[in-house]
Amino acid sequence: MNRPRRHIVRPALFAALLVLAGLSLLSACGGSPPVYVQQYLLAYAPPAPAGVKVLPAAIKVERFGALPQFTTQRMLYLPDSYQVGYYANHRWQGYPSDMVAGLLARDLADSGRFSAVFGPASPQMPRFVVEGGLVKFWEDDRAGGPAAQLEVVITLLDIQQGETVKRVMFQNKYQATRDMAAKKAQNLAQSLSQAMAQISPRVAKDVYQAVAQRLTKGEPPLEKPTP
Repeated sequence: MNRPRRHIVRPALFAALLVLAGLSLLSACGGSPPVYVQQYLLAYAPPAPAGVKVLPAAIKVERFGALPQFTTQRMLYLPDSYQVGYYANHRWQGYPSDMVAGLLARDLADSGRFSAVFGPASPQMPRFVVEGGLVKFWEDDRAGGPAAQLEVVITLLDIQQGETVKRVMFQNKYQATRDMAAKKAQNLAQSLSQAMAQISPRVAKDVYQAVAQRLTKGEPPLEKPTP
């Protein structure tokens, strides 16, 4: 009776097979090292208290909207007309519109101009509401060097008014451009932070003046909302 022959794998051959299996696995997975994505945010010191009379009014900053190209965490730049690029492996920590709205709410609260300021996450709905839309939030390389551009449209509403037209207290455009020291993602974050620090006090001043003027008129008459 013939016995089945045993196949003996030598240690050297076994090691070679392990190496080949490992190479095959790396090849199947792409064989690339892990990619680490660096995240950035807007950061600047909050403004000092304005030193003005505190208004007996509460403000809420709603979540801002944005043009479609800014509904992403990619860090965008404009290399030429009708072209857009983005920094690979670099991202904003959150959506640009959320960062801008959050910082504006912080700055309004720290300004000491109002009795209370609520951010987008608050369920409170006071009389005065700030809405916004992000128009520019990128690096522009077209005019002789990298520059960070920030532009936002701010709308202040008195929601106690019945008619939509009467609710709008103002709608203003705020913009700022800051040169960048170098074409790098970190410099873009730094320059956009400086642009936001420049815009925020202007918004706070305009909101304060508009609310103060509206309060002198007293409570609005009761009106039926426009259907």
